[in-house]
Amino acid sequence: PNVSFNHFNLAIALHLQGKIESSIRACQEAIKVDAQDALAHNLLGGLYERQRNFDLAKGSYQNAIALDPKLAIAHLDFGLLLERQGELDLAIKSYQYAIAADPKLAKAHLSLGYGLWKQGKLDQAMKWYKSAIAANPKFALAHINLGVVFMQQGKLDQAIKSCQTAIKFDPNHAYSYNTLAWIKVNPDGDPAYWDAKGAIPLARKAVKLTRRQDWGILDTLALALFKSSAISDAIKIREEILVLLKTQNQNTQVIAGAEATLKRFRQALKDQK
Repeated sequence: PNVSFNHFNLAIALHLQGKIESSIRACQEAIKVDAQDALAHNLLGGLYERQRNFDLAKGSYQNAIALDPKLAIAHLDFGLLLERQGELDLAIKSYQYAIAADPKLAKAHLSLGYGLWKQGKLDQAMKWYKSAIAANPKFALAHINLGVVFMQQGKLDQAIKSCQTAIKFDPNHAYSYNTLAWIKVNPDGDPAYWDAKGAIPLARKAVKLTRRQDWGILDTLALALFKSSAISDAIKIREEILVLLKTQNQNTQVIAGAEATLKRFRQALKDQK
């Protein structure tokens, strides 16, 4: 067991150094010494997933769960892989198993809430976001996700409070700033909260934190600039969005929508002159 443990610790150290192939070999050595080492199987699954060897990853997670059905992290990791592969119903079951195995695993509560949110079950999502916060009150991502649900329900004061709490615990969480900005410019939102100029610095902060690689956040900035009558600047952002969408191979419907918005912004600039 000590030899297996040494290999496992080496695998973790190599993983943290970004040496995935070496970490995989160390994990395999740990399993050779102790084939019943569920943690080693689970780590191996994560390493295979890093390599995009999803079938091998799935098999390793399943091995870990078979060896230790109460290993909550294995259920969670397996669920996250299933969700990435579009198997949301199965992922939700895995998150539920993870919570049953370890009720204090906040990320499992969050993941279950997010899965239910993707299914449009806002009240159930809110329940699990709140339980994630109960398990870890400083869990910034749970606070922001809760804020998004509040925003969708029109409870904007609570949404703002959740976003501000998220920023308190993680000042570099881009989506907290973006959500606060969006509340100030959302065309379908409450006009009492509209403040386009106030949204601009929040959106710029979110854009910076995501290194200009999130077109949805860039969209918030473009709208804030447009509503502040900085139409030329808004057009530049819309042009940037269009390039990013094409680079990321987004679907034609999304690209067509971006092109239509850019056209509308350009017409607004002509009208302004």
